[in-house]
Amino acid sequence: MEFKQITDYDVARYIFTQGYLTGDRNSKNHSVKQFDKGMKEWLGFFVLYDGDDPVLFTTIRKFGKYARIFDRYMVFPEYRSNGLGDNQWNQTIINPILDHVGDHIPFFSIERVNRRGSIAKATRSINEVLPQSKQFHVLDGMYETVHNSKQHISIQKPHTIINLLEI
Repeated sequence: MEFKQITDYDVARYIFTQGYLTGDRNSKNHSVKQFDKGMKEWLGFFVLYDGDDPVLFTTIRKFGKYARIFDRYMVFPEYRSNGLGDNQWNQTIINPILDHVGDHIPFFSIERVNRRGSIAKATRSINEVLPQSKQFHVLDGMYETVHNSKQHISIQKPHTIINLLEI
């Protein structure tokens, strides 16, 4: 397995839009339009490869002083488990992802009120491979990451609040 930042626009766009072709629940998030919009907000586009085959891609999105990791996260169907907390891939990529957030405060999020257990599980999973100083915790309540999108938030300790709409 090799984890790489993709800086070539055309290569990144091609891999990203392959997510659109899966037809899964989040495929609409992987359109050409979403890629072009996202490129202006991302700190980076990353791919985990199994030889020449992409296993997953993910981005880091800037939110002022914050950085959402696992933004536009997509595991290709042949490499999937049940979810973010159920696969080994998040443990494989978390440390190199954190190397790319710079001075931003890293967090990740999951939509829908009934997904709190999923973000807690994902947080426990990545914390298994992180040193204590880089670990995450789930905040109470739900937060708007963008207008009309309430999400559960896991943020790097010791941060206990997040305000993304005042950026």
